[in-house]
Amino acid sequence: MSKYTFTDFTLELVSECESAPMCIKIGNTGFSIDLPKGGAFYFVPLSESEENVVMFKMDSSTDRPPEISFIVSNIELEQLKKVSLLPVNGLCGEKHG
Repeated sequence: MSKYTFTDFTLELVSECESAPMCIKIGNTGFSIDLPKGGAFYFVPLSESEENVVMFKMDSSTDRPPEISFIVSNIELEQLKKVSLLPVNGLCGEKHG
């Protein structure tokens, strides 16, 4: 298992767990969310800022809105794109993964 630390959360890659290959851990309370293999990240830059809204859909094949959203810096977005086992797609057409 690999861990990557971001400003407000830790992302764990659990490649040996096919059904939920990633997990987000938030804070010291042990709060965690398993990210299923059918999910995907989506992002949109905040205008005139070096931050991005990142959203996660548990099932990327539906038209339901994302279940999770958070803000990351441009640097952290690039890190997420590099380490994610799931797709990271820009809402303006950029795709990664």
